[in-house]
Amino acid sequence: MPSQVADPVSGRSVSSPKAIAYPVLLAETFVDSSRFAGTCYRASNWRSLGMTRGFARDPGAAPLWRDRGQPEEVFVFELSEGAAEALSRTEMPAHW
Repeated sequence: MPSQVADPVSGRSVSSPKAIAYPVLLAETFVDSSRFAGTCYRASNWRSLGMTRGFARDPGAAPLWRDRGQPEEVFVFELSEGAAEALSRTEMPAHW
């Protein structure tokens, strides 16, 4: 499933970069490690960034955060080559 999710997102990021103003460089997902091991993400070359602190955003206009008490593992998948390098630059390219 993770590889099936990445392909449509990757295609959209290449075909319509002006619609979102910035290029889409990576996808992220969160896995509840108390229920799942994230095996399918690891097998599909998603990179684990570690665990969250267990907070979730409440729906609504104001960004309100609440402690869920359950940390989740964060996985990312590079949608374009060199995404990690691009995200660690100190200045954004002019074409962005």
